[in-house]
Amino acid sequence: MLKVRVAKIVEEARDIRSFLLVPAEGTELCAYEPGAHVDVLGPTGVTRQYSLCSPPDDVSGYLIAVKREATSRGGSAALHDAVSEGEQLQIGAPRNLFRLSAHAALHLLFAAGIGVTPLLSMAHALNCQGQPYHLHYFAPSAEHAAFAGLLGTGEFEGRATFHFGLERETVDSVLEAAMSAAVPATHAYTCGPAAFMDAVVRVGERLVGTDAVH
Repeated sequence: MLKVRVAKIVEEARDIRSFLLVPAEGTELCAYEPGAHVDVLGPTGVTRQYSLCSPPDDVSGYLIAVKREATSRGGSAALHDAVSEGEQLQIGAPRNLFRLSAHAALHLLFAAGIGVTPLLSMAHALNCQGQPYHLHYFAPSAEHAAFAGLLGTGEFEGRATFHFGLERETVDSVLEAAMSAAVPATHAYTCGPAAFMDAVVRVGERLVGTDAVH
C-alpha cells in the first residue's frame, strides 16, 4: 500500500466529492493506463476500489471521485464524513481491467453518473494522443453530473455531450443515434449503473460489433 495525503476535496456534484491524493513523504506515484483504478483503505478500515480520473501521465497526484451511497457500509460514507484535507490515506498501486483499444479509429465513451470517472481518464489520454473520441454523459440533472464544468471547456470543449433527465426509451434512442453514425473500427466504452451498461452493450454489439464494446 502507498501512503498519500489528501491535498484537496471538491464538491463535484450532488453527493459526489473528488479527492486529490498526492504523495506522502517517502512515496512516489507512477503514471497509469487510462481506465485504471486503485484500492483505497478508508478511515474505518474498509477498502473500496475507485477509478482514477486525472491525466494518466500526471504523477504529481491521483484524482478520484466518490459518490456517497445511500446504502454505504462504511466505504463512501466514511470518505465523505471522516476525511479532511491534509489527512493521510493508504492506496494500492493502479490496476487496469478497462483498457482503451489500440486499434480504434474512433472512441465513443458512454458514462452514467459516477461512471464518468474512468472515462474521464480515457478522455485525458485521448486528448494527449490526438485521437478522435466523443463522450456522452447521462445524469438525472446537471447538479448530478460530476466534472460537468471541466468537460464543457478547454481541451474537452465540443467533445462531450450531456444528456440530462432522459427516459429509458430516449436513452436507447440516443445510443442508437450515436453508434449508427460511427465510422468503421469504432469502439464503445461504458461505465455506470448495470441497466445503463446493459443498454450500451446491447446497442453496441449490434452496431459496432461485440469485440468493439468495452
